[in-house]
Amino acid sequence: MTAKYLLISFKFSEGPPKVKELEPVFDNAIDWFRYSSTAWIVWSTSDSERWYERLRPHISDKDSMFIAALDAKDRQGWMSKSFWDWINQNRSKSESKANSDSK
Repeated sequence: MTAKYLLISFKFSEGPPKVKELEPVFDNAIDWFRYSSTAWIVWSTSDSERWYERLRPHISDKDSMFIAALDAKDRQGWMSKSFWDWINQNRSKSESKANSDSK
């Protein structure tokens, strides 16, 4: 499978964002970056449906979640240096780790 970027964002209806609970799930990706308390970008061979299946048990029926493929070639924004360093990485090397994204 070919790896791709996915944008995954949440709206939590009650309490603080569930960052500590969700980060172990994001470790299933080849790589990920959390750029706010409710939004992650993952580099993954899994599709949006598989990510939904992984994350759904960790959110309540009152919460919201959105997952979509992200074309990182067409981008612009004002983000931290660490974000730009992460998104600008040569991802062709990580293709060899793609099988680790099968959980």
